[in-house]
Amino acid sequence: MITIDLYRNHKGEITGFRSQGHAGDAPAGESILCAWVSAATQMALVGLEQQLKYPVDYQVDQKKGVLQVTFANMEVK
Repeated sequence: MITIDLYRNHKGEITGFRSQGHAGDAPAGESILCAWVSAATQMALVGLEQQLKYPVDYQVDQKKGVLQVTFANMEVK
């Protein structure tokens, strides 16, 4: 199952997100659902970082299917 978690600070502002898991509808590397989620979350990362020039920290674990993005200089709750 794919899950997407939003991180918020004490004010309720979004401070980051994490996408993890696999859809399980096809073997690894062949799932169109995983490809769609991967594209959508990477588009958010690229938009923040390259288009809006917003400072972000991110980590990727391809084997586990994890993309974690934290907005720099923001407290995660």
